[in-house]
Amino acid sequence: MKRVSYSLRWAIAPLAGTTAALATTLAATLATTLTAAMPGQAQTAQSPFTNTADFASFQLALFDDVTEGYWAKAFVDALLEQDVLEGFPNGDFRPNDPLTWGQFAAMLSQAFDDLPPSRNLEGFPSGINRSHWSYSSLESLYQIGFDFPAINPDQTLTRLEILSLLVDRFDFEPSGGADVVDIYSDINSVPAENRALIAAATTHGLMVNHPNARMIEPSRVATRGEMAAMLYQTLTQLELVSPIESPFVAAP
Repeated sequence: MKRVSYSLRWAIAPLAGTTAALATTLAATLATTLTAAMPGQAQTAQSPFTNTADFASFQLALFDDVTEGYWAKAFVDALLEQDVLEGFPNGDFRPNDPLTWGQFAAMLSQAFDDLPPSRNLEGFPSGINRSHWSYSSLESLYQIGFDFPAINPDQTLTRLEILSLLVDRFDFEPSGGADVVDIYSDINSVPAENRALIAAATTHGLMVNHPNARMIEPSRVATRGEMAAMLYQTLTQLELVSPIESPFVAAP
């Protein structure tokens, strides 16, 4: 992953809207300051950026495979800045990989690590592999109020399953009438008993559908990138982060 220290990412992140001349100056100043602060290093440093395009690339290349043009890049980058996401050892996020229960638990337990436990582990599903890398995250997820059966942590989740978990946990209620779901061309693929949760997810901004904002695809396995977008939208609804505009967020 092309990350340096958290403090350096924090210092660079706000510069996205900086003018070209100022961005270059700040980049050079930052490089010089960091070098001067390192014992045994030369006190004079050249900027590592030959032009503002290089500076922008450095700023934005947080995951090697979440590149400019990826539809959910803004969501992924924002969650990474919040220390919610982690990638693979080779620096990739693999946004198009199917999302597993273990990964789902890791993302949510990190995103909501400030939530106090609402219950103990007495009712935690038995039969889950205790040696799995995500076991502690699944425990945390249960303790902050997410309900799930005795799943295989390597099992994937559908888009409908994710929406149901998020809507149920945060008690999102539909508004605007039952016909809010009529904006979707494939609403008939959603079982009747699940349409109220689709309405709730829609009115609360959780419906992120790529490439067509008007298609739910409820039974399709969700990707890691889609999960990042849905999670960010949930945090937005809870007023924990600033909104991100996207043409793939369905609006009633």
